[in-house]
Amino acid sequence: MLKVNKEQEPDFLLDYKKKHTHKSWKDYNKDDIRNKIKENILLVEQEEYCPYCEKRIYTNDDGHIEHIKPRDFYPKEFQDYNNILVSCNEKNSCGIYKKNNYDDKFINPVIDNPNDYFYYSIASGER
Repeated sequence: MLKVNKEQEPDFLLDYKKKHTHKSWKDYNKDDIRNKIKENILLVEQEEYCPYCEKRIYTNDDGHIEHIKPRDFYPKEFQDYNNILVSCNEKNSCGIYKKNNYDDKFINPVIDNPNDYFYYSIASGER
């Protein structure tokens, strides 16, 4: 799991939010603004890696926008830039597998440093 150091919300997204009032994430234009958000987060903040499994995400199609706190249970946070990551599309792990699961014990890669919770030695295989 990787720590994600979020940047300030990009100007293009701030401008978009000023021009459009959305009541849910579904209101965001899927092919335009969502792809810009994904590309920005992936390249600038995550250096093309999934924060959950550390798998490389080569293109926008290899990942999806992940709301750390699920939209269904935290509707007021669907536009919070610090609640958005790009996760790989693995079906048995990461964001797709996580779905709407979230609780106070969840290691949030934006807030928490996963290295404080996990240890793994490549040399010995020790965890």
